[in-house]
Amino acid sequence: MGHRAPLAATLAANSISTAGTSLTLIGVPWFVLETTGSAGRAGVVAFCATLPIVLAALIGGPVIDRIGRRRTAIASDVVCASAIAAIPLLHFADALDFWLLCALMALNGFAHTPGNTARYVMIPDLAEHAGTTLPRAASLFDAVSRGARMVGAALAGVLIAFVGAETVLLLDAATFALSALLISVGVRGVRAAEPRTVEGAGATGALLAMGGVYLLATLSPLVFPSWRTLDDPPLVKAGGANEVRGAADGVGSGIGGVSSSEPSRPSPAP
Repeated sequence: MGHRAPLAATLAANSISTAGTSLTLIGVPWFVLETTGSAGRAGVVAFCATLPIVLAALIGGPVIDRIGRRRTAIASDVVCASAIAAIPLLHFADALDFWLLCALMALNGFAHTPGNTARYVMIPDLAEHAGTTLPRAASLFDAVSRGARMVGAALAGVLIAFVGAETVLLLDAATFALSALLISVGVRGVRAAEPRTVEGAGATGALLAMGGVYLLATLSPLVFPSWRTLDDPPLVKAGGANEVRGAADGVGSGIGGVSSSEPSRPSPAP
């Protein structure tokens, strides 16, 4: 029987990191709106957070192979945790200039894509290591990712209402830190997670570019409509519309992922 711990740790880490991303997508614009009162500035922050995703997708493939998928996933979450935690901490210290906020969000966007891709490209080897089929492992990865996005979007709205955007961002940073810890402790003894030779960089680079495009397409409906709706006073007063949309999208996607997974079947006897 295969060892399931690395696969389980990766699925858990990815779900936690994805939930953290949902908290970021909703917590940061709300924080900007509360602190500046400007929907235009919120749009600028959104642009700064989204553009680095494309850049990371273009140049990150060889980096993942040289550093290793496990190390890349850990480093990605550590950087994201640091960038997000710095926002409320600098705000509390009255040292958060707008340019610095944009820079922190750009750093978060740039670091997130390689980590997300590194976890994804480990799935085939982790599935083999766990003794399960690739379709089942890939479906589980997709289902838990989308389920986490659903939970994160809904949870962000509730937490902002009760504890405020600053506290939500601190919790967001904690999710990234926990994801890094899970990968660090849980993914060991898997050869594919370690650094590779340069020959394999092309495949990972292609997967990274595909992952970046997919991630950008996934985030854009959540990000850009969210900034536009901030200009609508009734929606701003009511709140919660973006969270509901994100949660509804996650529900449908999660159900699709679960329903498409194949049950494990024992290997036929030789």
